[in-house]
Amino acid sequence: MIRVKNIIKSYGNKASRFEVLQDISLEIEEGDFVVILGASGSGKSTFLNVISGLERPDCGKVFYDTAEITALSDDELTAFRGKKAKGAVSG
Repeated sequence: MIRVKNIIKSYGNKASRFEVLQDISLEIEEGDFVVILGASGSGKSTFLNVISGLERPDCGKVFYDTAEITALSDDELTAFRGKKAKGAVSG
């Protein structure tokens, strides 16, 4: 299961900040089929990067099963991604 709670992600500096993801919450159960649609530049890739742990949100939490990946250190997150990717390949 993937659970996303109140994700906010923005880019830029204080003077010219652009909020790409604005308070996004979502729950995806194991076996669910999900499609993410939107216009070019609407934040689809940013959202996928955040829920996969490639980028950190400005605010909010991402859970993979029971693990809150937004609370992991950079080293722990790298190990987590490697472990999950290895499991996806080997089945």
